[in-house]
Amino acid sequence: HEERQRLKELLKDFSEGKTGGFIVRTVSSEKGKKEFSRDVVFLEKKWQEIVQLSEGSKSPSLIYKEYDLIWKVVRDYLTEEITKVTIDSYPSYLEMRKIVENLIGKELIDKIVCYRGHVPLFESKNVSAELEKIYDSRIYLKSGAHIVIEPTEGLTVVDVNSGKFKTKSSPEDAAFMVNMEAAPEIARQLRLRDVGGIIVIDFIDMSKEGHKRKVLETLEDALAKDRSKTEVNRISQLGLVEMTRERTGKALESFSFVECPYCDGRGRVRLGVSKLPFHDHKDQKVHEPREQKTQEHREQRNQEHRDHQGPDHREHRSPEHRDHRAHEHRDQRTHEHKDHKAQEQKDEKITPEPKDQKVIET
Repeated sequence: HEERQRLKELLKDFSEGKTGGFIVRTVSSEKGKKEFSRDVVFLEKKWQEIVQLSEGSKSPSLIYKEYDLIWKVVRDYLTEEITKVTIDSYPSYLEMRKIVENLIGKELIDKIVCYRGHVPLFESKNVSAELEKIYDSRIYLKSGAHIVIEPTEGLTVVDVNSGKFKTKSSPEDAAFMVNMEAAPEIARQLRLRDVGGIIVIDFIDMSKEGHKRKVLETLEDALAKDRSKTEVNRISQLGLVEMTRERTGKALESFSFVECPYCDGRGRVRLGVSKLPFHDHKDQKVHEPREQKTQEHREQRNQEHRDHQGPDHREHRSPEHRDHRAHEHRDQRTHEHKDHKAQEQKDEKITPEPKDQKVIET
């Protein structure tokens, strides 16, 4: 409430926008008058352009178009804390400089650099390799420990494991060291993957309250760099931290992955019969459920009964079924008769006719 009141009082000092109003975004929290002054001047200029276009254009006509990615990067990320912005496209480089000059001012233009290297920009800065890691569920830390991130239907689970971490310290101190290393990396991965909604973090169990408080403070400090709103609860007795992160869009996996057609998204494929734990490898018999065995025994008994009755056995069937079977037998006899007659005609053509025999006497 105090922050909202501060922002309202801050906007009252500007002479621009007296005929309208401003919408203050969540990202404006804790921003000063300098940042607001920059945005207010830019929005006022843009609004005047829209008014002039609307008055001098015939309907229908385009009077405003949302800016592209470059403008959004300048608006949301280019601040005084950023030391340099590198871009590998010269036309985009010129466009970004123009936007910065109009939106922010000439003081930040020198931070924009055009990349001229022969190696692709993402490869030279090792960005490609880092992008591939955000698709992995397991993230390894420098100490040998690792973090496992598993999204589910209702929440995202983050598990911290000691892995190959080795130390001569006590188990309590070892758990504290791993958790301290994992906390900032968890915040970084949540930001890179744009994970939203409910998040449950399972840190390694710690018994000292001082260690728990220090790990939680480290996590909160790392989350403070996130532009999305987060709320973190304290560590429970089981070492769990429940937190929420504002969902800004679809999860990263929804853009890059589809549900597996073989396991229906379960992540597991059912084993073959020969690999099941209740399979008897000695006599190659399968212990099947009682219902399945009963059904197979019933079918086998019916088949033996039909074989015993012979082909002339007439089963008790419905009239429609008997008519259908009668048509089948009649058609079969007709085909057999035609085949027999065709074979006789074929034999007559093949057999040579007898000719007059002549005997030559010497």
